[in-house]
Amino acid sequence: MLEDVEWLFFDIDGTLLRTDQIAVKAYQEVIDQLRQERLWDGEIPTVADICSSFGYPIDEIWRRLLPEADPQIRQEAARRAWKVEQQRLAHGEGQLFEGVQETLTVLHARGYRLATASNCNLDYLTFLERRFALRRWFDRLACSGGYQVSSKTALVAQLLQECQTHAAVMIGDRKTDIDAAHQNGIVAIGCAFGFGDAQELAEADIVIERFQELLTLLPGLSSDDVVPVVKSEVTWTEKGME
Repeated sequence: MLEDVEWLFFDIDGTLLRTDQIAVKAYQEVIDQLRQERLWDGEIPTVADICSSFGYPIDEIWRRLLPEADPQIRQEAARRAWKVEQQRLAHGEGQLFEGVQETLTVLHARGYRLATASNCNLDYLTFLERRFALRRWFDRLACSGGYQVSSKTALVAQLLQECQTHAAVMIGDRKTDIDAAHQNGIVAIGCAFGFGDAQELAEADIVIERFQELLTLLPGLSSDDVVPVVKSEVTWTEKGME
Protein backbone atom coordinates (compact mmCIF):
# COMPACT_ATOMS: atom_id res chain seq x y z
CA MET A 1 0.00 0.00 0.00
CA LEU A 2 2.87 2.40 0.78
CA GLU A 3 5.53 0.99 -1.53
CA ASP A 4 5.59 3.99 -3.87
CA VAL A 5 5.01 6.81 -1.38
CA GLU A 6 7.13 9.90 -1.96
CA TRP A 7 5.33 12.54 0.09
CA LEU A 8 3.94 12.41 3.62
CA PHE A 9 1.38 15.07 4.60
CA PHE A 10 1.00 15.64 8.34
CA ASP A 11 -1.77 17.20 10.33
CA ILE A 12 -0.36 19.23 13.25
CA ASP A 13 -2.70 19.41 16.26
CA GLY A 14 -3.11 15.94 17.73
CA THR A 15 -0.64 14.43 15.27
CA LEU A 16 2.63 16.30 15.76
CA LEU A 17 1.75 18.62 18.65
CA ARG A 18 0.24 18.03 22.10
CA THR A 19 -2.09 20.96 21.60
CA ASP A 20 -3.95 20.24 24.82
CA GLN A 21 -0.90 21.30 26.82
CA ILE A 22 -1.24 24.91 25.67
CA ALA A 23 -4.76 25.45 24.40
CA VAL A 24 -7.01 24.00 27.11
CA LYS A 25 -5.99 26.43 29.85
CA ALA A 26 -5.76 29.30 27.36
CA TYR A 27 -9.31 28.73 26.10
CA GLN A 28 -10.75 28.30 29.58
CA GLU A 29 -8.94 31.42 30.80
CA VAL A 30 -10.30 33.52 27.95
CA ILE A 31 -13.86 32.23 28.28
CA ASP A 32 -13.75 32.95 32.00
CA GLN A 33 -12.68 36.52 31.16
CA LEU A 34 -15.64 36.87 28.80
CA ARG A 35 -17.97 35.69 31.54
CA GLN A 36 -16.57 38.19 34.01
CA GLU A 37 -16.99 40.95 31.43
CA ARG A 38 -20.58 39.78 30.81
CA LEU A 39 -19.82 39.08 27.17
CA TRP A 40 -20.71 35.39 27.56
CA ASP A 41 -23.02 33.78 30.09
CA GLY A 42 -22.58 30.14 29.14
CA GLU A 43 -20.56 27.49 30.93
CA ILE A 44 -16.81 27.16 30.61
CA PRO A 45 -16.18 24.18 28.27
CA THR A 46 -14.70 21.04 29.78
CA VAL A 47 -11.30 19.67 28.81
CA ALA A 48 -13.04 17.02 26.71
CA ASP A 49 -15.15 19.65 24.92
CA ILE A 50 -12.09 21.72 24.07
CA CYS A 51 -10.02 18.75 22.91
CA SER A 52 -12.86 17.59 20.69
CA SER A 53 -12.66 20.92 18.84
CA PHE A 54 -8.98 20.60 17.91
CA GLY A 55 -8.29 20.04 14.23
CA TYR A 56 -11.06 22.25 12.92
CA PRO A 57 -10.54 25.72 11.40
CA ILE A 58 -10.38 28.39 14.10
CA ASP A 59 -13.82 29.84 13.26
CA GLU A 60 -15.37 26.40 13.67
CA ILE A 61 -13.53 25.80 16.96
CA TRP A 62 -15.06 28.90 18.50
CA ARG A 63 -18.48 28.21 17.02
CA ARG A 64 -18.39 24.90 18.86
CA LEU A 65 -17.10 26.35 22.12
CA LEU A 66 -19.36 29.45 22.14
CA PRO A 67 -22.33 28.25 20.10
CA GLU A 68 -24.72 31.06 21.04
CA ALA A 69 -22.24 33.94 21.05
CA ASP A 70 -22.21 36.71 18.48
CA PRO A 71 -19.56 36.34 15.75
CA GLN A 72 -17.73 39.38 17.11
CA ILE A 73 -17.45 37.74 20.54
CA ARG A 74 -16.06 34.57 18.99
CA GLN A 75 -13.51 36.60 17.06
CA GLU A 76 -12.47 38.38 20.23
CA ALA A 77 -12.16 35.06 22.05
CA ALA A 78 -9.97 33.68 19.27
CA ARG A 79 -7.77 36.78 19.34
CA ARG A 80 -7.29 36.65 23.10
CA ALA A 81 -6.71 32.91 23.16
CA TRP A 82 -4.04 33.15 20.47
CA LYS A 83 -2.22 35.79 22.50
CA VAL A 84 -2.21 33.51 25.56
CA GLU A 85 -1.10 30.51 23.47
CA GLN A 86 1.83 32.49 22.07
CA GLN A 87 2.93 33.36 25.58
CA ARG A 88 2.71 29.76 26.70
CA LEU A 89 4.59 28.46 23.67
CA ALA A 90 7.28 31.10 24.03
CA HIS A 91 7.87 30.05 27.61
CA GLY A 92 8.34 26.41 26.69
CA GLU A 93 4.87 24.98 27.24
CA GLY A 94 3.50 22.52 24.72
CA GLN A 95 5.52 19.64 23.33
CA LEU A 96 5.64 17.46 20.26
CA PHE A 97 4.33 13.95 20.77
CA GLU A 98 6.83 11.34 21.86
CA GLY A 99 8.87 10.06 18.94
CA VAL A 100 8.00 12.88 16.54
CA GLN A 101 11.45 14.46 16.31
CA GLU A 102 13.23 11.13 16.01
CA THR A 103 10.81 9.76 13.40
CA LEU A 104 10.81 12.90 11.25
CA THR A 105 14.60 12.94 11.36
CA VAL A 106 14.73 9.40 9.96
CA LEU A 107 12.12 10.10 7.28
CA HIS A 108 13.91 13.24 6.13
CA ALA A 109 17.29 11.50 6.09
CA ARG A 110 15.91 8.64 3.99
CA GLY A 111 14.67 11.00 1.31
CA TYR A 112 10.95 11.18 2.00
CA ARG A 113 9.37 14.56 1.23
CA LEU A 114 7.37 15.96 4.13
CA ALA A 115 4.65 18.61 4.30
CA THR A 116 2.25 19.90 6.90
CA ALA A 117 -1.45 19.94 6.05
CA SER A 118 -3.24 21.70 8.88
CA ASN A 119 -6.52 23.56 9.28
CA CYS A 120 -4.72 26.21 11.34
CA ASN A 121 -4.08 29.82 10.36
CA LEU A 122 -0.78 31.11 9.01
CA ASP A 123 0.27 32.97 12.16
CA TYR A 124 -0.06 29.80 14.20
CA LEU A 125 1.94 27.73 11.72
CA THR A 126 4.66 30.38 11.46
CA PHE A 127 4.99 30.50 15.24
CA LEU A 128 5.24 26.70 15.48
CA GLU A 129 7.82 26.66 12.69
CA ARG A 130 10.06 28.95 14.72
CA ARG A 131 9.40 27.26 18.04
CA PHE A 132 10.13 23.72 16.83
CA ALA A 133 12.44 24.47 13.86
CA LEU A 134 10.07 22.59 11.55
CA ARG A 135 11.95 23.45 8.36
CA ARG A 136 14.77 21.06 9.28
CA TRP A 137 12.32 18.29 8.33
CA PHE A 138 9.56 19.75 6.18
CA ASP A 139 9.80 20.65 2.51
CA ARG A 140 6.48 22.48 2.63
CA LEU A 141 4.59 24.12 5.49
CA ALA A 142 0.97 24.35 4.39
CA CYS A 143 -2.20 25.31 6.23
CA SER A 144 -5.76 26.21 5.30
CA GLY A 145 -5.28 29.79 6.44
CA GLY A 146 -2.16 30.29 4.37
CA TYR A 147 -3.69 28.73 1.28
CA GLN A 148 -7.02 30.49 1.89
CA VAL A 149 -9.09 27.33 1.55
CA SER A 150 -12.00 26.33 3.74
CA SER A 151 -11.38 22.60 4.14
CA LYS A 152 -8.63 20.04 4.66
CA THR A 153 -9.79 18.32 1.46
CA ALA A 154 -9.13 21.46 -0.58
CA LEU A 155 -5.76 21.96 1.11
CA VAL A 156 -4.61 18.42 0.31
CA ALA A 157 -5.79 18.84 -3.28
CA GLN A 158 -3.62 21.96 -3.66
CA LEU A 159 -0.63 20.24 -2.07
CA LEU A 160 -0.91 17.30 -4.46
CA GLN A 161 -1.06 19.71 -7.39
CA GLU A 162 1.93 21.73 -6.16
CA CYS A 163 4.00 18.62 -5.43
CA GLN A 164 2.97 17.11 -8.78
CA THR A 165 2.29 13.75 -7.24
CA HIS A 166 -0.34 11.31 -6.08
CA ALA A 167 2.30 9.15 -4.40
CA ALA A 168 1.37 10.62 -1.05
CA VAL A 169 -0.18 9.67 2.28
CA MET A 170 -2.14 11.80 4.76
CA ILE A 171 -1.43 11.31 8.46
CA GLY A 172 -3.79 12.75 11.06
CA ASP A 173 -6.03 12.18 14.06
CA ARG A 174 -9.42 13.50 12.92
CA LYS A 175 -12.09 12.45 10.45
CA THR A 176 -11.31 15.54 8.39
CA ASP A 177 -7.84 14.08 7.75
CA ILE A 178 -9.24 10.72 6.70
CA ASP A 179 -11.84 12.30 4.44
CA ALA A 180 -9.27 14.66 2.89
CA ALA A 181 -7.07 11.71 1.98
CA HIS A 182 -9.82 9.57 0.49
CA GLN A 183 -11.48 12.40 -1.40
CA ASN A 184 -8.13 13.04 -3.05
CA GLY A 185 -7.41 9.38 -3.77
CA ILE A 186 -4.52 8.85 -1.35
CA VAL A 187 -3.91 6.63 1.68
CA ALA A 188 -5.11 7.78 5.11
CA ILE A 189 -3.19 6.91 8.27
CA GLY A 190 -5.10 7.61 11.47
CA CYS A 191 -3.36 8.52 14.72
CA ALA A 192 -5.08 6.90 17.70
CA PHE A 193 -2.95 8.91 20.14
CA GLY A 194 -4.53 12.21 19.07
CA PHE A 195 -7.88 13.86 19.77
CA GLY A 196 -10.16 11.89 17.47
CA ASP A 197 -12.03 8.85 18.75
CA ALA A 198 -12.18 5.35 17.29
CA GLN A 199 -15.32 6.16 15.32
CA GLU A 200 -13.57 9.05 13.55
CA LEU A 201 -10.68 6.80 12.56
CA ALA A 202 -12.84 3.84 11.54
CA GLU A 203 -12.39 4.56 7.84
CA ALA A 204 -8.62 5.09 7.96
CA ASP A 205 -6.64 2.66 5.84
CA ILE A 206 -4.14 2.20 8.68
CA VAL A 207 -4.26 3.25 12.33
CA ILE A 208 -1.13 3.75 14.43
CA GLU A 209 -0.95 3.86 18.22
CA ARG A 210 2.43 5.62 18.43
CA PHE A 211 4.04 8.09 16.05
CA GLN A 212 7.14 5.93 15.59
CA GLU A 213 5.00 3.17 14.07
CA LEU A 214 5.19 5.10 10.81
CA LEU A 215 8.65 3.67 10.33
CA THR A 216 7.30 0.11 10.39
CA LEU A 217 4.95 0.91 7.50
CA LEU A 218 7.41 2.27 4.96
CA PRO A 219 9.70 0.09 2.84
CA GLY A 220 13.22 -0.34 4.16
CA LEU A 221 12.53 1.31 7.50
CA SER A 222 11.83 0.08 11.01
CA SER A 223 11.61 1.47 14.52
CA ASP A 224 15.23 0.33 14.96
CA ASP A 225 16.26 3.21 12.68
CA VAL A 226 15.35 5.73 15.35
CA VAL A 227 18.27 7.30 17.17
CA PRO A 228 18.09 9.93 19.91
CA VAL A 229 18.18 13.49 18.65
CA VAL A 230 19.08 16.66 20.44
CA LYS A 231 15.90 18.48 21.35
CA SER A 232 15.93 21.73 19.41
CA GLU A 233 13.10 23.91 20.62
CA VAL A 234 13.47 27.66 20.63
CA THR A 235 12.19 29.60 23.61
CA TRP A 236 11.81 33.35 23.46
CA THR A 237 10.98 36.03 25.93
CA GLU A 238 7.78 37.95 25.31
CA LYS A 239 9.90 40.79 23.89
CA GLY A 240 11.36 38.34 21.39
CA MET A 241 7.91 37.48 20.09
CA GLU A 242 7.03 41.00 19.09
